[in-house]
Amino acid sequence: MQSDRWPPVALAAIAFAAFALWLFVAWRQIFFPLELFGHEGAMVDHIRRLLDGQPIYGPPNILFVPFLYTPGFYLVCAALAWAGDIAFVVPRAVSAVATLVSMACLALLAWRLTGRGVWGIVAMGGFALGASRVDAWYALAQVDNLFLMSLALAVTVGHAARTLRGLFLVGLIFAAAFWFKQVGLVAGLLYAGVVLTGNWRHALAIATAMAIGIVPGVAWLIWASDGWFFFYAFEIPAHFGVQPLALVAVLLRDSPFLAPSYAVAGFVLWRLWKTGERETLRRLLAIALCLFGTAALGRAHPGGHVNTLLPAIWLMALGLGAGIGMLWERKIPFEITPIMRALIGIAALLQFALLAYNPNRFLPSANGAAVLAEIRGKIAAAPQPVLLPGTGYLVGKVAGADHVAVNDVWRSDEILRRRFLDDLEAAMKERRYKSVVLEDGLRLRWLAWHEPYYRSAGLLSGDTDAQRPRTGIDYGSLSLIEAR
Repeated sequence: MQSDRWPPVALAAIAFAAFALWLFVAWRQIFFPLELFGHEGAMVDHIRRLLDGQPIYGPPNILFVPFLYTPGFYLVCAALAWAGDIAFVVPRAVSAVATLVSMACLALLAWRLTGRGVWGIVAMGGFALGASRVDAWYALAQVDNLFLMSLALAVTVGHAARTLRGLFLVGLIFAAAFWFKQVGLVAGLLYAGVVLTGNWRHALAIATAMAIGIVPGVAWLIWASDGWFFFYAFEIPAHFGVQPLALVAVLLRDSPFLAPSYAVAGFVLWRLWKTGERETLRRLLAIALCLFGTAALGRAHPGGHVNTLLPAIWLMALGLGAGIGMLWERKIPFEITPIMRALIGIAALLQFALLAYNPNRFLPSANGAAVLAEIRGKIAAAPQPVLLPGTGYLVGKVAGADHVAVNDVWRSDEILRRRFLDDLEAAMKERRYKSVVLEDGLRLRWLAWHEPYYRSAGLLSGDTDAQRPRTGIDYGSLSLIEAR
């Protein structure tokens, strides 16, 4: 029996090292003063508008266009603005804390399913290593980590819930997930759909709580924004739709690195079905469908980035800790031979190996503060006023619409696109802004509008490494153009 204990302890040691590595990376990320992903500055713009008492959802213009998210993340960060710098310590710290809560849910659920806390540590370590597959997204100023935290809390509470009151609470948590990201509605309905196969009253309790937590707020925001909230949060995403072939691509492109854990989890589910433990099977299927379905839908959405895979990574970690642990601890009727134990251990090690990464890939430059000071000095010395599309964080105010948010509007409404372009062209022609700060990629895209009226004043800093995002698409260094 003692020999059975050593492999889980060894896996837990690897997992703890993975967790410590992620903490180190996250700590460095939280306090870095420049963007780590190309749209963190625009996220700060949303928070700053709330703090300035301005609405988020309204007609698009060259100074501000909202992202297609519900406002939960911005509200949480604005409420915590007293705690520090919102560009970027507060929003990144919010994401990091949300990630820790998601890990705690993993540990608790794995402990419940296996009867041993060591498997909870293994699950946490698997999720920590999963950062390598989502561009180290766990501590960025983005909505996804609070969204995942809500899903993790919902399925963890739901797994233990046995009463209508408990399932009602689960529905309210799914409603909270919606307020961080609209796909939370789909996640809750997927979960309730599986629950419906066992107890319609429980499914009704979840759906009722979700309606109570979502419908009044949506109705108020539509009214208060004169319909613009509905346009951004529902019309534009519906216009984009889902690419059916992309769902296949999710399996071929994203799932292989999750395969060992998913394979073990699938075997556990099969054994539960064969042995007639239908209630446990139903509860685990509800978790699996909710999380994987949400990730697949997000990834198959046009423009779906790797951040949409966060729920799938969390599910992988649960399979790693709870799935392997249930087999190892004989929590399901199945003869575990020495060969079977060896295969289980190999699957766990293979999963860790597939997720291993070099932390230097995600660590920001040590020169961030000096480069920010250099950039701010050149902006202050440039002819005023200055337009900063999506990079207003550099000067501490909302000073230009992020180009990705703009593109979302362009792709969905031709009339708004034409109005925006006319306003942009007029602003350039009139030299309404004496200077404009543009990332290199955007500077090239705007060339036709600004070239006749503006001249290049060069890079704001020659340290391109410090300006290079470590966690996603690189739009290039910041350049300055000045009116001719």
